[in-house]
Parts: sequence; C-alpha cells; structure tokens
Amino acid sequence: DTYLPLLFNALHEKAPDGNAASERHQYVLLRAMLEIISNFSLDGETLTKEHSLEVQSMLPVLEENCEHKEEGVRNMVAECLGKLALINGKTIIPYLANKCNAAVS
Repeated sequence: DTYLPLLFNALHEKAPDGNAASERHQYVLLRAMLEIISNFSLDGETLTKEHSLEVQSMLPVLEENCEHKEEGVRNMVAECLGKLALINGKTIIPYLANKCNAAVS
C-alpha cells in the first residue's frame, strides 16, 4: 500500500514521444496495480476502509488510461476494473455504468 503513491505518480507521467518503451512501461505499471488489487481481495471478504479509499483513488488513474492507444494498456485497465468490480461491486459497477451512460450521451 505504500507503493500506490509512487505508482500513481509514475502512471501520471507522460512520455514526450509515446514510444514503445513508454507504452510497455505503462503496461507494467498497470500490471503492478492489478497485483495490488489482487492483494486487496486476498485480505478478506470485504474491503477495509483504507482499501476502499485506495480503490477510489485508482479509478481516475484507470479512467485516464482507458483510451490509451496501446491495446495491451487498455486490456490491463479492463482487467483492473474487472477485479475491482469483483471485490467492490457496490462502488465500481455504478461508477462504470455512469461512465458508459456519459459516453453514450
């Protein structure tokens, strides 16, 4: 959990030219986020308050990368959102429904 701020900062940094190495870097960072999310679900049946706050802070980062030009990055965002929906559906499913409705409008 102490790695999340570092992970968020690294994900917010944009490569100047969008080269393949930077795209792989984004993918690896999102993969690390997926591992953190997976550890949330291993902690027990319900999320702790601390983890719930961390989930809320992940959503904007994932949303920011959901339209990335690299398909692997978009797939990793989808995996993260899917895992979050499994462990915290009451929050994630309405969030995703709102985003889908906003995209349609």
